Amino acid sequence: MAEYSVDVIIPTWNRGDLLYRAVKSVLRQSHVHKIIVVDNGTQRACLSGIDDERVVVVLAEPCIGASAARNLGAQHSSSPYIAFLDDDDYWQEGFLSRALPLFDRGADIVVGRLMREMTPGILNDYKLLDASVAGLRRLYFSNPGFGGQNFVIRRDFFLKIDGFDSSMPASNDRDFAVRAIQAGAVIHVQPESVAVLCDHDGVRVRKKQVKGNFRFIMKHWPQMTSRELFVAVKTLIKRFFISNFSKNGIK
Repeated sequence: MAEYSVDVIIPTWNRGDLLYRAVKSVLRQSHVHKIIVVDNGTQRACLSGIDDERVVVVLAEPCIGASAARNLGAQHSSSPYIAFLDDDDYWQEGFLSRALPLFDRGADIVVGRLMREMTPGILNDYKLLDASVAGLRRLYFSNPGFGGQNFVIRRDFFLKIDGFDSSMPASNDRDFAVRAIQAGAVIHVQPESVAVLCDHDGVRVRKKQVKGNFRFIMKHWPQMTSRELFVAVKTLIKRFFISNFSKNGIK
């Protein structure tokens, strides 16, 4: 296998032990050049117990958001490939080593499988992106498996499309994917590269879904088919009512 070098960017906001788990999961990977932890929390991250010169902490202004933190991390990167991991999620071993060979087949972006840990230690199948034309079109009205924790990208392509849109309150990963597709990205899927999305009691960006979905539609509706727009608006209305009238909020 060819030699690869990857910088892994982890935006963090007041995560504590969850961040420690995320970083440790990256340290178990091969081909890691740097782990760039972008700290935009109100309480600075503590990584005591991790003694590895590849771990670099970048201090950002508090609460700049995940998108701006990811972009800041990319500015501090130097490897030809970059990957992202949310601070409350983790990778299974082999995530990078299985994904990277697909770049030799012409990929600009390689997307892994998402699994979900609702109960500690118990993993459930969650999402796997379909890289066909029809499968990628689903990104216009749902997220079938492209997240801020399960893809690797050529750094030059990331910079070409100006990274994440920091004005998006949510749906920023879906917006990024759609803009990448519009820019001609070749996307491959590696089902054997597994990122684990973890449920917990802390704040997740999904609580801002309604605002994010609305902004996504306003931004991309000219490129959407009538059916895609109908489904997207229907989902937006459903989430609006759930978030405003359900005792438990968005599910």
